[in-house]
Amino acid sequence: AFISYRQVCNSKFAERLYERLELIFLSGKQPLHVFLDRMGLEAGRRFDRDFCTALSHSSVALPLISAQALEKMKGLGQQDEVDYVLLEWILMLALVESGRLARIYPLVLGDGWANDREEATKCEDWFKALSQFVENELPDVVSCKTYNELDDFLVKELKLPKAKRHTVQQVVNTLLRSNGLDCINTRRDNFGVFQSYAESVRKVVEGVAGAAASNVPTLHGHGRTATMVSEPTGSPRDWLVSNGLERFADMLINDGYDTFEELALLEEADLVKLGIKEGGYQKRILRVTARLKAM
Repeated sequence: AFISYRQVCNSKFAERLYERLELIFLSGKQPLHVFLDRMGLEAGRRFDRDFCTALSHSSVALPLISAQALEKMKGLGQQDEVDYVLLEWILMLALVESGRLARIYPLVLGDGWANDREEATKCEDWFKALSQFVENELPDVVSCKTYNELDDFLVKELKLPKAKRHTVQQVVNTLLRSNGLDCINTRRDNFGVFQSYAESVRKVVEGVAGAAASNVPTLHGHGRTATMVSEPTGSPRDWLVSNGLERFADMLINDGYDTFEELALLEEADLVKLGIKEGGYQKRILRVTARLKAM
C-alpha cells in the first residue's frame, strides 16, 4: 500500500496511519507492506523516480485528501509548476488505466487533521465545503509541467504511453468519487481510531489480493476503480459505511432509509430531494443500493 500525502499539512496523520499499518498482518500471516516517503526514500537518490517506482509496484494507493493538501494546487492556474502530490494522484489514475494498480482508496480528511490542529473539529457540512472548494477554487486547467515530469517516468521507466490529460479539478474530483474512507470529527490521540482506519485498509488490500488469486478482474470506470459491493449484513448504516458511503450514511438513515428494503427503493429523484445532486455521487450510491434489488 502506498500512502500519498502533502507533507506540510498532513504528515502527522500519515505517520500515525503508517505506524498502525506496519502492525497489520494479512491472511496467511503475511505482513502488510506500506510505503511512506519519509521511511522509504534513500538520501542521494532522485526522490521523484523512487516514489513513482514504489507506487508502480503497489497494489493499493492511499491518497490523503484534505482542503489543506489542495490549497497549493490553487496557484497552478496562474503559474504552472510541478506539484508532486498531484503527480502521484495522476500516476495512480494512469496505473489503474493500465491495469498495474488494483485499487485507489482515498482517505478524505476533515480540517481538524491538519498538522497545526490539536484535535479534529466537528463540521456537519465538511464534505460539502470540500466539494465547493474543489469546484470554486481549484483551477480547471491542465498542469503541463506536472504531466511532462510524469510522462518521462511512464515512457522511459514503465514503457507505458503518456498519461491522459485531465485538469487539476478533474483529477481531484475523480479521486473524491472513488469509494474511500472519511476521517473526521475524532480526537487525534485516539489509538482505536487509527486502528480502525488501518483495519479498513487491511480489508481493501486483502480484497484485492483475493480477487487476484481468484483471477477476478478489477472493474474500472471513468478513470477510477469500482469495488465489489459487500453482502447486506449488520445494520443498514454499517453496511453503507462498509461500502464506502460513510459520508452519506447518516443522511440516508435519518431521512427514513433505515432498512435494507427502503434502501433498495432509492432512485435518483430521491437523492436529489436529499440534496445529493452531483451525478458522480448519485451513481456511486445507486450502484451500491442496486445490490439490494438483486437479493
